[in-house]
Parts: sequence; C-alpha cells; structure tokens
Amino acid sequence: KPAARAQLSHRPGLISLSSALILDLPAPSCAVFRVEMGASVEGGLMISLEQLSGMVRLGESETLEFKTTTRELREAAHTLCAMVNHRGGGVLFGVTPGGVVRGQQVSDHTLEEISREIGEIEPPIFPTIDRIYVDSEREVVAVSVMQGPVRPYMYKGRAYRRVGNTNQVLSGDEYNRMLLERVHGQTR
Repeated sequence: KPAARAQLSHRPGLISLSSALILDLPAPSCAVFRVEMGASVEGGLMISLEQLSGMVRLGESETLEFKTTTRELREAAHTLCAMVNHRGGGVLFGVTPGGVVRGQQVSDHTLEEISREIGEIEPPIFPTIDRIYVDSEREVVAVSVMQGPVRPYMYKGRAYRRVGNTNQVLSGDEYNRMLLERVHGQTR
C-alpha cells in the first residue's frame, strides 16, 4: 500500500494564508490557510503565532481539531479520514482540547510516524504536514487535508464523517451514496 506523502516545512517564521486548513470564521471571512514556515511567502497574508493562538481560541469545530500530543495519533487519523470525507480541515498536535498552545518535541521520527498512520487511510490521501515553532524546544504540528476527490475514504477498514467537532462512522447508506457519486463522476 502506498505511504501518504507529506509536504514538510522546517523553517521558523510566520504563517501564510493559502489553501489547506479550513477554519470556521464569522461569515463572510471564512478563511482557508496553510501553515508555511518562513520569513516571507510570496502572495500570502502573514499571520503571527499570536494570531494562530487567536484562531485556536475559536475552539474545535467541524474543520479543526486539537490533540495535545502525537500520542493521540490514531484518534487524529480518524478525524482526518472524517474531514477528507467531508469538506477538509486539520488537526493541530501540541494544542490542548481547551485551546492552550503548548507544543511538543518534534523529530523526523515524529513526522514519519504521522505519515505512516495517515498511510492507513484508503484510498491514499496527501496531507500537508507543517511545523510551527512555539519555542526553541517545542513545536505545533499542523496536519491538514482538503476534501477528497475520490470519497469515501476509510481508516483501517471503516469510513468516518465529521459532524460538528465529532467523528461518526458512516452509515451503509451514506457510504453507498458516496461510492455511487464517485463511480458516477468517473463514468462521465
């Protein structure tokens, strides 16, 4: 089975607005952003760590979930599977369920574990995995996905959907409907 590919950013700096992690913000300013580590990003709106903290204060939602550490990786994979079956979103490792940005120690091995667990989602997904430096020893890892083009997606043999800030197993009817939409879309 192919492993999930991830785009990695390793440079400390600011966060730019682009298209991977969808946040529920008051209309009409619903924002889509990709964490991009670097001092400058061409064509992007720069967001500071303080602004990220402000967005985190909005709390978990249909498109955003917090995990204190990567020890919650399996639960995060359920969430990413549900998000890719819905409208996309992201998981922030290093943020408590209450919205406190703590970070965690992150190594290349940590990123490999994340990628390996995401590789259990079928068909394969290709998330963006980025690092946001909290201090010299701790980082937040942001894993974001767009809505999948070949839904339904399954994690370890089960398909999930996102409802509010929860994950639910897809019913047989929902699974079949998504599968029919996929097959119908491919035969056009």
